[in-house]
Amino acid sequence: MKLSYEERDGTTVPRLTTEESQAALGPFAAMRDEHLKARKPALRASLLADGALTSHLAETERLAQEMADDLTARMAASQGVDEAMKSADPMGWAAKMGAIREEARSTAIRELVFA
Repeated sequence: MKLSYEERDGTTVPRLTTEESQAALGPFAAMRDEHLKARKPALRASLLADGALTSHLAETERLAQEMADDLTARMAASQGVDEAMKSADPMGWAAKMGAIREEARSTAIRELVFA
């Protein structure tokens, strides 16, 4: 990691952020960052100092999204929420899929984001 400095009020201080952009990170990454700030500040500081915070957050985002998608598909299949149901009962399908997506998302948050 290349350390850079900036001037603040006549004092030179180290810049503790990396050049990587966190703007493209999604909601799971944002929750993970908040969790690290609140519950694991030493880990967050270590990741930040090593220049690995953004990649850690991006990996958490990717894994959580994959887990939520996989769980959604498996839960929908096990509950019989499929294209036939979508055609026969669109409102019922939408309600069940919403509940399944929320449960899958909650599981991903619990298992990966707040771990």
